[in-house]
Amino acid sequence: MINPILVLFLKYNHQLAKPTKMIFFRDSLYLLAIIAVLSGCNVKERRSDEIREMPSDPQSRIGAMFTSLDDAVKQSPGNPEIYYRRAALYLQAGKSADALRDARKAVEMDSLEPKYQHILARAYMAYGQPARALEIGHKSAAFTNNTGPEHSLLMAEAYLAAKEREKALLYVDKALEVAPYEEWGYLLKARIFEQQKDTTKALSLLKKAIKLNPEFAEAYNQLAYLYIRNKNYAQATALLNQGLRTNPEDGKLHYNMGLVYMNTDALDSARISFKKAAFYDPDLDMATYQLGMVSFEDKKYSEALGYFEGLIAQNKLLPESNYWSGQINSILGRRERAIAQFEKVVRFDSVYVREAHAALASLTYRAPERLEPAPVQAARPKATTRASFDMLEAQPVFRPTAPPKPKPITLDSIRK
Repeated sequence: MINPILVLFLKYNHQLAKPTKMIFFRDSLYLLAIIAVLSGCNVKERRSDEIREMPSDPQSRIGAMFTSLDDAVKQSPGNPEIYYRRAALYLQAGKSADALRDARKAVEMDSLEPKYQHILARAYMAYGQPARALEIGHKSAAFTNNTGPEHSLLMAEAYLAAKEREKALLYVDKALEVAPYEEWGYLLKARIFEQQKDTTKALSLLKKAIKLNPEFAEAYNQLAYLYIRNKNYAQATALLNQGLRTNPEDGKLHYNMGLVYMNTDALDSARISFKKAAFYDPDLDMATYQLGMVSFEDKKYSEALGYFEGLIAQNKLLPESNYWSGQINSILGRRERAIAQFEKVVRFDSVYVREAHAALASLTYRAPERLEPAPVQAARPKATTRASFDMLEAQPVFRPTAPPKPKPITLDSIRK
């Protein structure tokens, strides 16, 4: 009898973000043994036809993993390994606050274990505190002699998030000197050169990372971003198709494919790709936003409004979602709703303030029967607030030029 939770851990090991994956697998057997014991499976009494069916969608599968770890914590609350595992899973699920709580708990129980210090630093990175991650990284190196390639890559990533590129490059080179076949090192180095506007070196390093690991989704995403930014849509399409063959459930690959379709006016295909992106990565709010923009350009205003209002209800991608909700309500003749949304936009210190003021003036001083969205030049939006070295922050964003017929353009790398 095979515990289905063990199958889940093996299935999801390769999907852990960032170099945490390097230390994840070597500890998996230990935790899997704990879970197998604590789950209380009565193997002798259970027939093969009674095996629980595995959830089919990603969220349900991750939920099953959380349930198993929660049970393990209840039965063995003094075991730091379980908190460490749950922290890693929280990071994968984008729950940085929960990851930080569990990582702290693991370190409290065993402050000398390098991997617990490592996951704590990663949690701080995800929580948007690279300076704190650097502090922990330096302490870990001093007290536990944690100076392996995993630690060097973590330090490089933290320095990159802190915009100290030269120090980041030093740590990347240090990691690659010890582990020359570590694909994450080449990805981080490519990101540094990309920020320094050296696209040629960045492209070469990303191709090397993919050659070392043909299933490396993050490298496909970063390379596709560079192709899309340079309007090399044919190359981007071929690359993304290659990545999706080995990573069919990677939301960001589907998101990038949606961007290619939007920039080539294939709206129906873009809609399908963005829906897949939102399904496989529910935390990828830009996929929902882009679905709203696809519907807007397709003049399906009620459908578009549903996407933007859903983001507004979750306080996500504001004030961009407020702005487009206001535009749509104005088109549909809902003057008061449009004014309410534009008034929210002007409260933000954002690129949409001028456009919102212009729209309010139009709505306030024109006769009701002539309500129209004010023709504006939409500017670059703020990036979604995702911490640390996140591929989403590097994605070009489709931006309309003037409602109600926006045109897609490619932006530079989005940074916080």
